[in-house]
Amino acid sequence: MMEHDDNEYWLCGENFSTDKYDRQLALLIAKAQLAFQHYFFKAIAEQYYDKMDSKQLSGKNYQGHTALAYSRLPEVFTTEDIDRCYGYEGNKNSIYSCIKRLQDDGRAQRIRAGQDKGKYRKLE
Repeated sequence: MMEHDDNEYWLCGENFSTDKYDRQLALLIAKAQLAFQHYFFKAIAEQYYDKMDSKQLSGKNYQGHTALAYSRLPEVFTTEDIDRCYGYEGNKNSIYSCIKRLQDDGRAQRIRAGQDKGKYRKLE
């Protein structure tokens, strides 16, 4: 039985070496693993980075659907636009709560004069 001196290749003997076929096999395995990861996990990674982008729209940590709904709003919007973009299905309490949150977060402002009086303006 051969003794070893903490050499990680002690089972292979002193003459252990790799050839071009070993390297080609290692590259094939690495490329296959990368292709599998790309195929199975690309959509998950894209969703993750899309969420990260939407969270950076402001200093707040908004959910993806909220940021998407906000981005759909026109520059000057009404309660009907809020209802349509956020999908509140006519729930007045939800609509006005949303407007209040947008105002409190500095993302919307009520227009007090001019032809758009009573509407809201996006600030970002």
